[in-house]
Amino acid sequence: MRHDFILLALTLAAAASPNCDTYKDCKSCASAKTWTGSNCRWCPLSNDMACHAEGSLANKCSSSQQITDPSLCAAANTQHPSQIHIALAGHGDQGDATGMTISWATQGDTATSTVKYGTSPDNMSLIATGTSKTYYGNKFFHHTTLEVLTPNTRYFYSCGDEDGGFSNISTFNSAPSRSDGASGTFSASIFGDWGYGENGNAIATRSALENLKEKVSLVWHLGDIAYADDAFLHDITGFEYENIYDSWMNWIQNITLPYMVAVGNHESECHSPACLVSSDIRESLQNFSAYNTRWKMPYKDSKSRSNMWYSYNYGLVHFVSINTETDFPGAAEATHGDSGLLPAGGFGRPGEYLEWLEQDLKDAVVAREAGTRPWIIAGGHRPVYDASKVGSEMQTAVEDLFEKYGVDLYFSGHLHSYARSLPVYKSVPESSYNNPNHTVYVVAGGAGCDEMHGAERRLDDSVRAADSNAVPIWNVYADAANYGTGVLHVLNETTLHWEYTISRNLEVADEFYLVKERTIR
Repeated sequence: MRHDFILLALTLAAAASPNCDTYKDCKSCASAKTWTGSNCRWCPLSNDMACHAEGSLANKCSSSQQITDPSLCAAANTQHPSQIHIALAGHGDQGDATGMTISWATQGDTATSTVKYGTSPDNMSLIATGTSKTYYGNKFFHHTTLEVLTPNTRYFYSCGDEDGGFSNISTFNSAPSRSDGASGTFSASIFGDWGYGENGNAIATRSALENLKEKVSLVWHLGDIAYADDAFLHDITGFEYENIYDSWMNWIQNITLPYMVAVGNHESECHSPACLVSSDIRESLQNFSAYNTRWKMPYKDSKSRSNMWYSYNYGLVHFVSINTETDFPGAAEATHGDSGLLPAGGFGRPGEYLEWLEQDLKDAVVAREAGTRPWIIAGGHRPVYDASKVGSEMQTAVEDLFEKYGVDLYFSGHLHSYARSLPVYKSVPESSYNNPNHTVYVVAGGAGCDEMHGAERRLDDSVRAADSNAVPIWNVYADAANYGTGVLHVLNETTLHWEYTISRNLEVADEFYLVKERTIR
């Protein structure tokens, strides 16, 4: 359906500024003439930052806001940091996350990508510098890693550049260290499929996260992050992809926790007619370019190729963020993105990703057997088990590896609903969460999004699935009626507690305890 709609949309006249929208900076734009003989219009608003022809319907600026005189560009080119977020980094002797990556965006590049930091807001004398890059237009994304932090310590920081300006002071807590004897207990917010604002049905979950952020140590967002590619559903002729992604990242800026992400199908490309008609936009935004530029996960620390797959450690848990989209046999976007029109994939040589996954799990088992980090939890966008069909490309790709190396839990999204399985292998479940031999699969994909409309389906009430097939015996509970997320509580070396929480009222609608008796050294 999406593919047909995009093909139809391509016939619309989306390129409202055929000779102005090729200019990507204020000075070039305001110096250029449109076919009417007037100057092109530069719109410096943060949700536009683009060049338009006179009378363009895509122009977000009023006549008083737009710039047609190149001498006025300097004052409008703000380089103040925005979209600030952080992610775990580093890999110590015991595998602990020893650093933190600070990321932000600026309109235009800056001379440096600098972070000032310290353990007091009055003494941020430590300095780190990083790199910046862009994938489209004049927006640059900066990533600076603070190396070898003191474990479990509150840090204060400000990011930016001496000439471009620095952000307000913010804080984070560095990760605990198992080598220092920390208990390793913590809680994490885990979900997939969200979106932005009212159009994205995302308000309830944003309010819930505001409440939860003081109660968890990190967030793990399992793909389909901002649904920027669906923005065209609300503005068919406009180019809203960047505006929505920028707005969403500013929306979460005050969630000052490590915000770990996985890649989903809605990260693959831009779908609006304005994107697909323009070769410049189309080529700039294809093959997960926005995702891989805006985010910096600790992939190098886990010997990975890119953000598409990586792992990290926190407390008692080894987390594996898998790639459900490309680079394995049967991958849904192995050769083309979500529209089926634009090229995708090829982030590693053939076989590299699954080789990496097996080696990463093998190393995690060594840490488990040493008693350092007993829990292995994987997550990715697409589910391995889907109640609406028998088998999946994900089941073929990873289930045997999860079984071989004893993955305890797998979290996913994609289905725009919630579901929980029993411990299961090859569709044959075990009866208990006490000392199971198989992996438990949780779908937490109902945080929001444009495509989720809340059609009720509760499998625990013996309601049949949408395809009228009987509920699979491995599926314990499901909810497609509510927007919700989940919280994982790592209680100790032998017990995990999972809670599925309704966003609108923070009600715990489903929960279970996973118990594994272990010999702790």
